[in-house]
Amino acid sequence: MKKNIVLIIVLIAVSALIVTSYKSLFIRTVNYEIAGMKIPSKYNMLTGKVKPIENYTGMANLPSMQPSIKGNLGLPPEQADAAKLRWALFEEWVTQMPQYKYWQSNPETFRKAMADFRKFVSGE
Repeated sequence: MKKNIVLIIVLIAVSALIVTSYKSLFIRTVNYEIAGMKIPSKYNMLTGKVKPIENYTGMANLPSMQPSIKGNLGLPPEQADAAKLRWALFEEWVTQMPQYKYWQSNPETFRKAMADFRKFVSGE
């Protein structure tokens, strides 16, 4: 009986050690950067999944990472193709405009370029 209790305690301790070491090794708190906006998030290095943290009150200057967009992001194939086409048209349009030279690295320039592109497409 005493051996069983000791064995159970050891198994629980080993399980807790595995869980905490997994979290400390593979889950990072980062700023997930999308279109210039930095969103505090938990990043799982093994799966590549990112979960935003609501009401984050931790460290202000976290390391940043940008998404590598793969797949259709949950869109039906037709909408995914349309989104890819819109993005390709935007990239082609914005590279021809000298006033938006640093649109990829400057969030404010990106927002202005996107707003002007929407006006251009809608004919305003």
